Amino acid sequence: MSVSLKAANAALVSFEDAAPPSLRNLTAAAYYQIAVERGEGLIAAEGPLVVKTGEHTGRSAQDKFTVRRPEIDAKIWWDNSKAMTPEAFETLRRDMLDYAAGRELFAQDLRGGADI
Repeated sequence: MSVSLKAANAALVSFEDAAPPSLRNLTAAAYYQIAVERGEGLIAAEGPLVVKTGEHTGRSAQDKFTVRRPEIDAKIWWDNSKAMTPEAFETLRRDMLDYAAGRELFAQDLRGGADI
C-alpha cells in the first residue's frame, strides 16, 4: 500500500531551508572525510567508518507514529501502529525545527514507497 504525499504535506517535513546545499546528498566518502576530520570517527580495517553513538544505539521501533487523519484512516493497519493527532504532530514538528535552528544539519533527499 502506498499513500501519496501531497505538496502541502511534503512541506511539513521538508528541510529545504534548514540544511545548506553543501551538506545535502553527500557521498559516503564525504561523510567519512567530515567525520574523520572532526575526530568523530575513524576508518577501520577493510574500510568501515567506526563511531561511538553514546547512549542512543540502534533504532527506536517504539518511537514511530502515524498522524491519524480521516482521509488515510482506513488505509492504515492500526493494530501495530501508534496514532498521533495532527495537533501533537505540529507541536513536535515545531519543537524539532526550533531545536535544529542554527545547527549544522546533514540531509539526504530520499523517497520510500513512491512510484517515481
